Amino acid sequence: MFAAYLFTRLDAINSVFGGLILLSIIVGLVCLVCLIYSENTLKEITSDRWRTNDEKNDKITNINDNVKMYIRWLKRSIYCLIFGIILAILTPNMKEMAFIYAAPKIIANENVKSTVSSIPEVSDLALEYIKTFMKKSIKDLDNTNEEKAQ
Repeated sequence: MFAAYLFTRLDAINSVFGGLILLSIIVGLVCLVCLIYSENTLKEITSDRWRTNDEKNDKITNINDNVKMYIRWLKRSIYCLIFGIILAILTPNMKEMAFIYAAPKIIANENVKSTVSSIPEVSDLALEYIKTFMKKSIKDLDNTNEEKAQ
């Protein structure tokens, strides 16, 4: 019973993986923007002539620590992106899972096997019926044409 419930939740699980992908893309973009901003700030600090060397070194150390943090978060977002894409691809949706679960049971069913084995017989009977119906229709058509001709 619990497996049937999980079948209905597969689409929601896939949506969660899609949200993970979206969130990791957003975090990655934010980290890239922060890295670019830190680089520009670092250029401004090194170009200032009025600051003392201690202030510059403190600012540079602070920016370097921030850059390391942004790179860590960028790596995490890339790992989450890859993980989310793999899980989103490999997780079946509800229809696929129903087929995976039900197809072997349908194929193993004796009623289905007997029906499938009788298909050629049924098609032969249908073909014979169509032939006799067409012959009768042609005869009836010929009889009505002869009556009209007289």
